[in-house]
Amino acid sequence: MVSNWFRAKESFRELLSQYDVPVNCIFYPKDTSYISGIIRAIEIEFFSDDPHRETMINCYLTELLIRLSRNLQNTAKPTVTNSKEQAKLQELRKQILSMPEKKWTIAEMASSVSLSQSRFHAVYKAMFGTSPMRDLIDAKVDYAKTVLLTKEHMPLSHVAELLGYNDQFHFIRQFKTVTGMTPGAYRKINR
Repeated sequence: MVSNWFRAKESFRELLSQYDVPVNCIFYPKDTSYISGIIRAIEIEFFSDDPHRETMINCYLTELLIRLSRNLQNTAKPTVTNSKEQAKLQELRKQILSMPEKKWTIAEMASSVSLSQSRFHAVYKAMFGTSPMRDLIDAKVDYAKTVLLTKEHMPLSHVAELLGYNDQFHFIRQFKTVTGMTPGAYRKINR
């Protein structure tokens, strides 16, 4: 058995979310043959002095996440076991979309519908076609758009805080990832 690991920055969660790779849960991809090779290539680049090493590391990370995502999507799709579970998930999604400012966690979401985190993530994605964190991020950005235009004098730091972000720059990065522009640029263009 081979174990691979690396330490990633907090912003790595955004990449995981972008490629629908679940966080804080164990999953078993069918094919793992590529993982060690990519991790080794990242390690070689990390310790090299070659030009553009950061770009190469990002490329390898992206390849790893895309392969994991494809691998996970090719596994058997989980189904919702009964209408009661389906109703709980629909109600939870309604709450997430209507209260994006709440500091939701996967553990809390899964617990509220009485599922393990890995099962919750898989069933949510199968049922709604998106991961719970992607849904939450999109809801936060939609809410932020409204706040940015209706409260024009509110500083971005307050908007971020209102949406449950501890870090204004994390909010800005997520907003830009979803919309293609910063919150300030969005506000300016849509005034």
